[in-house]
Amino acid sequence: MYLIGDEAEYRVGGGLISVLRDPIVKAMAAQKEFEERDEREHEEDIQRAWEAEEARAQERLDKLERDAVATAAASKTPKEELPNPEVVPQEREAIKA
Repeated sequence: MYLIGDEAEYRVGGGLISVLRDPIVKAMAAQKEFEERDEREHEEDIQRAWEAEEARAQERLDKLERDAVATAAASKTPKEELPNPEVVPQEREAIKA
């Protein structure tokens, strides 16, 4: 829609064209602001989604840690009797030999 002419032309017909012109011109002028706002909102949505995914991952890790502690406690094996991670590969090599 093109709105060209001077104020006198906009007053023809009781000024209806002038009344209709102002909101359109204002909206066209604000178009860049609306696009920037949309872009900011999109980036904020992405950030919130990322943070939610990180929170879910952290919850899964916490649950796995709690389950591991509960499993170790349920096995009634004192910590001193748990195999040393460095010794286990040596024992496996000895078994293979």
